[in-house]
Amino acid sequence: MNRGRGRQEIVMSESEATELNSLVRKRTVERSIALRSQVVLLCAEGLPDNEVAVSLTRNSISSLTDMNVIRSFFQPIN
Repeated sequence: MNRGRGRQEIVMSESEATELNSLVRKRTVERSIALRSQVVLLCAEGLPDNEVAVSLTRNSISSLTDMNVIRSFFQPIN
């Protein structure tokens, strides 16, 4: 039994992916924007939401503020 909304495939052009990758690597961009860019890139690769959350938690979360951004992406739907 599936729960929640169905998942839509994310399709992006090479230039869009390049732009998101540059936002992830920039030092002057806000961390929340870099994190959201990283979420979109990982979802576009086809990773399930829970694997994206685990990957980002393991690799790039260093403050409670960042964890709140992640939680806002993966809130359960009632």
